[in-house]
Amino acid sequence: MMQEKFSLGKIVSGYDVWMQAMGRAASKKIEFGVWWRLDATYWRVVWLEATGELCAAERKPSDRYVVLCRLEKKEVNDFMRKWYDGDDLHALLRHFGLASG
Repeated sequence: MMQEKFSLGKIVSGYDVWMQAMGRAASKKIEFGVWWRLDATYWRVVWLEATGELCAAERKPSDRYVVLCRLEKKEVNDFMRKWYDGDDLHALLRHFGLASG
């Protein structure tokens, strides 16, 4: 499998190009909503079966995204089912040790 270079928890640009790599665009997905807040912006959180990535993408027209972690399907379902911090993307980043505060 081709290896990619990116940092977990780092917000970067290039969402459309990233989605085309490694079968992400065609992958089955589990959606966790499009109203996650990060400061004054809204983000979509989704898990991608092809890569096991839980990621967030800023709503269009932005092309920024962040990979939160890699989890198996059962793990991500169990985790999100127990999520109690609403739609706060900062809290989700903190949970995975990706943000301070």
